Amino acid sequence: MSCGQSEWEGVVEISGVGRLWTYTVQRFRPKPPFDDGRSDLEFVPYVVGYVSFEDSGLIVEGRIVVGDPRELEIGQEMSICKVVVAKSQGEDVELYAFAPHDAQG
Repeated sequence: MSCGQSEWEGVVEISGVGRLWTYTVQRFRPKPPFDDGRSDLEFVPYVVGYVSFEDSGLIVEGRIVVGDPRELEIGQEMSICKVVVAKSQGEDVELYAFAPHDAQG
């Protein structure tokens, strides 16, 4: 099955732990609707990557929560977590992300 396929055969469950497949640092502000409303001067680069879930055969893209990208290693275990990416009408805007498994405790 590929993302271009028009029919899906149900929900695919993934475990909460996968392996880092690859990553990069996003050094420019995303365009709407994905920007957080900050100015160019306020923008902080962040890590995005792909995590492989071997039990389901899926590779999922998302933000990676890490202090320094040099701490990452391809193949290391990653856990699903949530991260606050912006504020909207005084409320936190969260999305699912990944963090090194050992950092999740």
